[in-house]
Amino acid sequence: MNLFRISVVAIEAAVLACGCNPQFDFDVPDGGKMSSAGGTTGVADPVAFEQCNTRCSVWGQVCAPEWMVCVECNEDKNCTVSGKPRCWVEDHRCVECATDTDCGTGQHCVSQTGECRPACNFTSTDDICSSDGDKCGDSNVCISCNQDQECTTTNRGKRCLPGCGYCVACLTDADCGGTTPRCDTVDHMCVTCKDGRDCASHCCDTGDHTCYSM
Repeated sequence: MNLFRISVVAIEAAVLACGCNPQFDFDVPDGGKMSSAGGTTGVADPVAFEQCNTRCSVWGQVCAPEWMVCVECNEDKNCTVSGKPRCWVEDHRCVECATDTDCGTGQHCVSQTGECRPACNFTSTDDICSSDGDKCGDSNVCISCNQDQECTTTNRGKRCLPGCGYCVACLTDADCGGTTPRCDTVDHMCVTCKDGRDCASHCCDTGDHTCYSM
């Protein structure tokens, strides 16, 4: 066995021992989507970024440095809408919670949607979720489904959001069409636009998911 082969074997052994993702993605707490920091340093073209920010401020938004379009937030301080104080940085959207501490007593933060949902005890015989037609999932949060078939009789949507147990309208754009071709990755509903990348003006009104005029 030559030195190169020994080195490769040693590296592979170290990766396996650490349980590392082979793509070297680093885990982030709270579902990997929430953050209080915007990370706008290292912008390739600072002048263009400032121009983008100036344009976005007209609509009360900020510029996403990696997309150079208007979005709701880059960090928590951009989230001023009541009830949505945390910035979901991956999608540049303001959400209700990032951790359980953002929610009230008896609630749990669902990292897939950034919303507070009733918490429950999976091992308890007292199912506090049943009054809403839900059930307690093994993650101790009230859920509606484990698979799509369980959503057919609900008015919440026909798809079951994996890892969340909540019936929604869509999981991907393939579930949408017509005048609402985009699947909003936070609310999981079919919309005209989910961020500035879908608009000629580079700015989407995330309140009603329509493009602002240029």
